[in-house]
Amino acid sequence: MSPTLASRFRAVTRSRNVAPTLVTVLVAAPLVAAVVMGEGNPIDRLAQSSGSAWVASLGAGTVTLIDGPSEEVVDTLPAPGAAAGDVLSVVQREASALVSNQTRGTLARVDGATYAAGTPVLVADPGSPVTVLQGGDQAYVVDPVRRTTAVLDADALTLTATISLASTPGTGQSAVDDDGRLWVVDSEGTGLASFRGDDQVVRAPADARAQVILVQGRAVLADLAHGQLGTLGGDGQVDRWSCLDVRPDDTVQLLGSATADRVYAAVAQTGNVVVARLDTGDCQGVVRVAEEAGHDFGPMVQSDRYLFVPDRTTGRTTIIDTADSTIADSFALTPPGNRLELASKDGIVFFNDLDSETAGVLTFDGEAWTQGDALQKYAPAGASSQQVAVPQDQQVAVPQDQQAAPAGPAPGEVAPAPGPTSGPAPSTPPPDGPKPPVAAVPAPRASESPGPGSSTPAPGPSPSDVPAAPPSVTSLTASPAQVQAGEPATFEATVSGEVTAWSWRIATSGGTELATATSPFSTGFTFPVDGDPNVVVTVTVSGPGGSSAPRQLALTVAGPPVATLTVTVAGGGTVDVDGAPCDGVCTFDLTPGTTAGLSIPSRQFPAVFDGWGGACSGTGGCDVVVSEDTAVTAAFHQAPVEPEDCLSTDRANLTIVDEGGGSWLLTDGTSRMFILDSQEDAQNALIVAQHYASRCFIGRPDPEMMYWNGPNAGEPVLSRTDCISHDPSSAEIVRDVWRLVAGNSLLATFENEADAGRGLTVASSFSRMCFVGRVSPPGEITYFLP
Repeated sequence: MSPTLASRFRAVTRSRNVAPTLVTVLVAAPLVAAVVMGEGNPIDRLAQSSGSAWVASLGAGTVTLIDGPSEEVVDTLPAPGAAAGDVLSVVQREASALVSNQTRGTLARVDGATYAAGTPVLVADPGSPVTVLQGGDQAYVVDPVRRTTAVLDADALTLTATISLASTPGTGQSAVDDDGRLWVVDSEGTGLASFRGDDQVVRAPADARAQVILVQGRAVLADLAHGQLGTLGGDGQVDRWSCLDVRPDDTVQLLGSATADRVYAAVAQTGNVVVARLDTGDCQGVVRVAEEAGHDFGPMVQSDRYLFVPDRTTGRTTIIDTADSTIADSFALTPPGNRLELASKDGIVFFNDLDSETAGVLTFDGEAWTQGDALQKYAPAGASSQQVAVPQDQQVAVPQDQQAAPAGPAPGEVAPAPGPTSGPAPSTPPPDGPKPPVAAVPAPRASESPGPGSSTPAPGPSPSDVPAAPPSVTSLTASPAQVQAGEPATFEATVSGEVTAWSWRIATSGGTELATATSPFSTGFTFPVDGDPNVVVTVTVSGPGGSSAPRQLALTVAGPPVATLTVTVAGGGTVDVDGAPCDGVCTFDLTPGTTAGLSIPSRQFPAVFDGWGGACSGTGGCDVVVSEDTAVTAAFHQAPVEPEDCLSTDRANLTIVDEGGGSWLLTDGTSRMFILDSQEDAQNALIVAQHYASRCFIGRPDPEMMYWNGPNAGEPVLSRTDCISHDPSSAEIVRDVWRLVAGNSLLATFENEADAGRGLTVASSFSRMCFVGRVSPPGEITYFLP
């Protein structure tokens, strides 16, 4: 730092002495950048080693170290290679800080012990909204524009690998878990993917709005479209979902707890923070933090049991005690509308106003939280008029074979630093034109380092010594776009560079290989109708310069084509569709061209079938060919049941009268009841009549059936018994002439459906229909027995 700059910043700090060997911590990701606290490595989980934090100042192009216990600004440095207005974010690396400059596409390291700023290296196209994550000794630069992740040594910032994501992760859609596995969700809807070292890439379905958060170091998929949370296994699958009480169109800020199986969601539409528990599946916890809906919540942090919820609409931050879901306190940290970020470390919460020179700390005294005095990160009077000069040893290093021409520097030269009067305005990304490709540049070896005061590194190799670059796969598409099981699909790739060999692999998301091919540019495959619908297509090309990174396309294969038969039954009846009963609205997904058989089951009276509609007609069975979506209706009505028609019997006056000519009259003194052909039949009829209180008729004056009713003294004992046995449950009405049948037995024939209904009611209550003086057709006297 120059003496002038140093003295200017020290003038706005407190006078207490702070040891120069303080260990620094992460914070300060501008809200316009992709490195946002609460995403990737959440800020309540940072592995920080002292109560201090680095914060970025966009307007000044600087980074500031704040010591929490003393509530002091320790120092302010120019952000490596940055100018005022550049979009900056800071990611903690143990005692050091990794400074990402989105405007210039660079990443640099500030040493935590000496505060020395390293040379920024190019990791992305200028302006690309990268997300910088950490996992062990590696830093991950997730680039949604190039759909790649650069993996770097987190100390030397040398490139160790480049991963092809085949995904465009958005805000909150990338994270590195405690096992070092990178998780990304594609904002364009192709699903979830994870990567770890040389392990096989794992892909699984996920909604385009889903996010990945960390809960106790484990990756958790937040499916906002369906309001659910699921802990991810190594295979990308969720064993058990739990609820998250949000709607698909809600605007939410999510935070996973580092200490408990909980997820917190601040919902703008309700002004509430909802709590979801992964261990119990409960999601009913809620705390109201805004009096009105529509507030703009920022990324949350957690310190022990306290949850900090910044509200950018009001400028206040609400503190929730998660032990009892109550509000512990609330502080006004910024003017309303300013962008605020928080970081938690060792019981201290740091706050940084991205739109002003102000920062500060919140401390806990064992009983309550206290807001410290506001700290100035830089002198506000100079922030709008003075740009920060960039030392020569902090200028961007770009590989010779990746420099742009003619606008870029010549091979072997260092890219010029932004000056106070040259280049675009500080808040404007570099102008269009040739740009260096995304790359992470290894730090120069000691033998190649320029001497003191020099701005030119050692000469690089001549063009003839540079090995040929490997080819790359620039796109991979499927035709048709929605691949369907049982139908041919074609996969096509475009490439750049010289290609001498192709390698295709089609597999399920679980890794089961389905097919391989070596054909150039395209390959085809027909997925089985009963296979795993989640598949991954991978293509790799090789050339004189080596092999490309694998390009992958994750797909969900649709089921085979279907034609839907819809059967609608009205009136209380039932139809059979290929043996399956349907008594309402039923749908059947069939292979196009299938013939479906529809029929009317028996024994449904009093439900009477009236006929078919739609693709069927008449009242018999129907076979319909379902070549496309087809509808059939079946209409029923409920038949009335004739009420009982009975005459009382004066059983005390029952007598038999011989009328001569072979006719014998049974009378009760009031009416002529029956005339029989023999005295024996008359005597048996008398015995039957004495057992019942009344005799009943169906269809008078010429009854189709008669029967006895009322209390009886048991089964009549006759000189001759004449009965037909039947199964009561098999009794039914056959509509042709309203026949009452039971199995193969004809019990009666009626003139209308109401009489038939009464006859069915009687026959269904007994198992024997008996006769006295039976002739053909059945007559004279009938009675029923159990």
